[in-house]
Amino acid sequence: MSIKVTQPEINVREVLNTTKGLTTKVAENTQDLAKVDAYTGKNILINGDFSVWKRGDSVVTNNGYTADRFNVSYSSGGVALTVSKQTSLGTEPFHSKNFMNISSSGVSTGTSQFMRYTIEGNNTAYINRTYTLSFYIKGASAQSAVMRSWGSSSLETSIPITTSWVKHVITNKCVSALANPVPLQLTFTDGTVLDVDIAEIQLELGSVATDFEIVDPATQLYKCMRYYQNYNSISWPWTNQGTGTQMNLTFNFVVEMRTVPTTDTIYGGLGEPVTITNKTLTSTQAGRGNYAATIKSFDAEL
Repeated sequence: MSIKVTQPEINVREVLNTTKGLTTKVAENTQDLAKVDAYTGKNILINGDFSVWKRGDSVVTNNGYTADRFNVSYSSGGVALTVSKQTSLGTEPFHSKNFMNISSSGVSTGTSQFMRYTIEGNNTAYINRTYTLSFYIKGASAQSAVMRSWGSSSLETSIPITTSWVKHVITNKCVSALANPVPLQLTFTDGTVLDVDIAEIQLELGSVATDFEIVDPATQLYKCMRYYQNYNSISWPWTNQGTGTQMNLTFNFVVEMRTVPTTDTIYGGLGEPVTITNKTLTSTQAGRGNYAATIKSFDAEL
């Protein structure tokens, strides 16, 4: 007598979907159906959950980075843009702890306001592949915006903004080669005073928006530090040094930065600018007696 044991077929896609996007994804386009990305990393965007804000939880700027990797700007006029980290109440239709608020004042007719994200490197790896962008958005009042994908005016999608959270999904192909491509630029309607919330931005390979990928905080911070690092202070004093005296300080970054960074320098006395070559900070003293330099941030953003 023989006994035959059979096992029901497993639907891999169905099983993977139960992970809620924590670790895996099966790509939807034909060439990737056989691939399983069994590791964290399906979201091409870093800090899509707006958890890292190394420049501060509230940033006022006219053209600059706010939440790590995200830039806001405006086209003209004396607009004051305030971008701040918000904490979820637990009643939102998403699961991330934080989201971004963009508010503005002093907006005049014809002034455009933007939020954008830039990817490092040339985008030849992305050419002619299908990607899906998904995100939640709401406003204090009804308004509208346009999402431009991959820097192309032919890939623009109208985004109605209501007073309730709405998830938007945009699928398209990257069709042109660009250095440091901008896969998303959200342009708000000209002349609009903003009070807009944005959450869980995800860009992934394929034609389907899967569940938002949760990245552990340490990994998220590590990725962000390739572009921006800040510290309480890095200081070195000089006392009664003569003219032309040079002071070098070798500093090892926690994470290797994308390129030689710029830095803010706070002087405790008169002194010359600090320059950075690789990991060495250099300043030449001009014979002005006691002197100290303090550095708090290193910026290697795109």
